[in-house]
Amino acid sequence: MKTTSLAPAAWVLATLMLTLGAAGPAQAQTAPRDDDTGFRMHLHKSASDRELDIPVYPGAERRRERAGDGDGVSMGLRTSTGGFQLAVLQLRSTESPEQLLQFYRQALAGHGTVLECSEATVSADAAVRREARAAERRADPEALTCNEDRPKPGVVALKVGQRKNFRTVVVKPQEGGLVHLDLVRLHTGG
Repeated sequence: MKTTSLAPAAWVLATLMLTLGAAGPAQAQTAPRDDDTGFRMHLHKSASDRELDIPVYPGAERRRERAGDGDGVSMGLRTSTGGFQLAVLQLRSTESPEQLLQFYRQALAGHGTVLECSEATVSADAAVRREARAAERRADPEALTCNEDRPKPGVVALKVGQRKNFRTVVVKPQEGGLVHLDLVRLHTGG
């Protein structure tokens, strides 16, 4: 039986909401609970440290792409049979990428083995990548991989968890010594 991961759909939805400003005011937009169905959803234009369960680098500032945008998103959907929680926070820092990576390697290590994805880790040719992905999925179908990433030069993603329950920190050097950070947590299930 073929299953579909919620991770790509959640990324697309979060990106769309950040781009279009669909979340409205920074306060929660929560649907009333229907006790007959057990359906509940929420949507915020920002995520808290608690929702992310990833520390914010000391001195890092929240980042907005455009005026009026939020600095991230927190959204969730719960039903009587399961649901998901997605939290994304955009930051900027003047620290070096290596200092930021070291901090987040240590922070994420408390949640499991940290996978580091960069241009170098995914630069193998397509046939080798396909075989590596197939072997990894045979060993652990829910394991995170770097095989589907397409990072730009200098960009590094740190990942920990499983395909449907993970934490990711993306470190993206910018011109002028700034570094953009994207902190992401996805949790699916009951």
